[in-house]
Amino acid sequence: MTDVTHPRRDTPAAAERAVTLVDCDVHAQPMPSMLEPYMSARCRSYVQRYGRQTPSEMHTYPRARGGGTRLDAWPDKPGHRPGSDPETLRTQLLDEWGVDYAVLEVMASLDSYDLPVVAAGVPSAINDWLIDAWLDFDERLRAAIVVAHEYPELAVAEIQRRAADPRFVAVFMPSSTQEQLGSPKYWPIYEAATAHGLPITFHTGGYMSQRGAGPPCYYLGYHVNI
Repeated sequence: MTDVTHPRRDTPAAAERAVTLVDCDVHAQPMPSMLEPYMSARCRSYVQRYGRQTPSEMHTYPRARGGGTRLDAWPDKPGHRPGSDPETLRTQLLDEWGVDYAVLEVMASLDSYDLPVVAAGVPSAINDWLIDAWLDFDERLRAAIVVAHEYPELAVAEIQRRAADPRFVAVFMPSSTQEQLGSPKYWPIYEAATAHGLPITFHTGGYMSQRGAGPPCYYLGYHVNI
């Protein structure tokens, strides 16, 4: 992460390379208004009234300069932020660095909502948005399926709904959940992913887990823990 524009490298074309270059941690981040068309009226009303249950990437603690993004990654488009515009990603990542495939992960999906209709509705909306705005935009893009990880039955249904699309190449979950990730609660999710040949990809996020010596007391401790 940096606040300056990287100079372009002399990146050989994909056909000239002996390896396939895959970026497996690319953050596509929707603005709230982008997901609303894909939500039911009840889900949309709940999210508009109460918002997210965890801070957005721009408001996390510990703080990261620019929300952890390059300053030149802000699209020159009203109502956009880094990660919300596929054209910017194509220019700054796929084309500039000669990336063959980029796997999209949506950090906004690491929330867990109390109402099942919202817990299922938000991931479904994100997956629909990924298809329409990203996967259909460039054939080099792939995505991890967003699921309602605290509602395994709903998560399994979403995996089954998306697994037939080969552009979904993984199942996305946070590294910190209500119960430990090895809990039988989450086994149905793992079993469904395995049945469809999909790996589970975990990303830092979710609930702040308790550490062996208790919660951090100082700012540096939070940086080390996340």
